[in-house]
Amino acid sequence: MKVTKVTREYFVLEDEKVYFGEPLDHDLTVAEMQKLWDDANAHINKLIEKGKVKYDPEKDKTKVEA
Repeated sequence: MKVTKVTREYFVLEDEKVYFGEPLDHDLTVAEMQKLWDDANAHINKLIEKGKVKYDPEKDKTKVEA
């Protein structure tokens, strides 16, 4: 997904606004947020492949195994 806007309170992925748990202390550029998003997705995909995270696309929920 493509990050289109970043503020200290939220970022926008295409048409979805995602709020941070707490406002950021400093500004991020769209490019910096996109890199964070891409890196996080790559890490999650590796965990799914290794079977450490269960993903049910029907319910769109994840369960992390300890």
